[in-house]
Amino acid sequence: MTYPGQGGPNDPGNYPQWQQQPPVPGQPTPGQQDWQQQQQQWQGGPYPQTAQFPQQPYQGQGHYGPFPPGGYPGGRPPRRRKRGLIVGLVVALIAVAGGVATWLAISLSSPAGAETPSEAANTMLAAVQQGDVVGMMDSLAPAESAVLSDMVTDYVDELKRLEILDSSADPEKLSGVTMEATEELVFDDKRAKKINDHVTMAALTDGTIRFSSDFDQIPLAKKFKDAVIDPQDQAELEAESPSGTLDIGEVVQRGGEPIYIATVNVDGEWYPSLFYTIAYYALQDAGEQWPSSSTPAVGADSPNAAVKKLIEGVRTSDLQKVIEVLPPDEMGVLHDLGPLLIEKAGPPRPPLPFEVTKLETDEESVSGGTRLTLRELEVVINDDGVTRQISVTKDGDCYTVQADGRSQRLCANDLADRMRADVPSDIPPQAVEPIIEVVQNLFTKSLGVVTVEVDGQHYVSPLRTYGDLGLTVLKSIEPHHVQTLLDAIGPR
Repeated sequence: MTYPGQGGPNDPGNYPQWQQQPPVPGQPTPGQQDWQQQQQQWQGGPYPQTAQFPQQPYQGQGHYGPFPPGGYPGGRPPRRRKRGLIVGLVVALIAVAGGVATWLAISLSSPAGAETPSEAANTMLAAVQQGDVVGMMDSLAPAESAVLSDMVTDYVDELKRLEILDSSADPEKLSGVTMEATEELVFDDKRAKKINDHVTMAALTDGTIRFSSDFDQIPLAKKFKDAVIDPQDQAELEAESPSGTLDIGEVVQRGGEPIYIATVNVDGEWYPSLFYTIAYYALQDAGEQWPSSSTPAVGADSPNAAVKKLIEGVRTSDLQKVIEVLPPDEMGVLHDLGPLLIEKAGPPRPPLPFEVTKLETDEESVSGGTRLTLRELEVVINDDGVTRQISVTKDGDCYTVQADGRSQRLCANDLADRMRADVPSDIPPQAVEPIIEVVQNLFTKSLGVVTVEVDGQHYVSPLRTYGDLGLTVLKSIEPHHVQTLLDAIGPR
């Protein structure tokens, strides 16, 4: 996604020479040269000194600027050691939540519905207190708020169970980022953009936001933190946690247009929308316009029927059918973009050479929806005139596959035995069993698809399904697995 208000200080598009090139020993890269010139201009040029630069520009994926792509002020990662992968995965997971909190804090926070788009956006800082992740997510359009808040809360609960986060960790205070408006934020109603009858882009044109971040405020459990981060790494992280001031007026002046924040009308009230804001800037990047019509939501009579409809849409390359079975509230943006997406997808391809003749699932209630896992599946495959029937049946911890008159049964224990026979040599022996146990648990719990019910119809929720996949992985891990893996990796 392009940085809101294209042309701001983080927009690499302003600096075409900032591209990754082979470095010349002893000389700065072109990006470093331009960053140094930029810093000199800010220090001695016509602009007020309202931004604090880190010691070096961020570099990666062709991006140069004071912050990493996405805007989360996290500084450079700690030096890689033997435990770097584990540290990176865990901290990245929490940083994502913090990054979402930061983005929402800058652009999307509103404690309740408002009478106008500008009023909805103008209350954006009401929930910006100590990186209040859940509080800020609660302020979004109701469907977006529900799915994001549920995901963050569930993940935090699992990380606490695994003793990665401290038992007192609060989903509302994860990011270690503090923000406050030092000058009133100004929205210009005359520059707002009406997308359709329920979406309007509010135009933020002026104001100042001061932010600070503190890595030490991320509530990692002490035992875990001591095991994976040594004091020197900790000191570096704390020293590199940036702070500064964002002058909205300067960003707008340089970009030539306001920072646009999408707001949606739900039951007569306006709410900020993360998904529509992302879509707006994606369309801007692509040079496309919003469609004049939308793809209707057409659900199914049951969760199982909704999954069948999705599979059939994929099988026949029918993108309209796929979009129809997505939730009309949390995925409303895809319904509004539907005609454009269908046009860009081009003519449907020939159907895939299979047909699902039987699909039976087990249903389980999860946060905000229903999780479906496979119980029985029958598929008929037509390949060059040859018809084959394949069936998969789940029985407890085992799956039985029947095809071509033969039957094969695979259970969690069988999978474990195969893994033991094929363990890569670079995995420490003491780490093998914990990894096998995790895979066994994951095999037993099964991966599923999450559906939601809206106005009596059932839809497949891609966001809740994605979140459930990660949650299922976490639920397959036990605290002793984490500790055993840490011990197996050895000293820091």
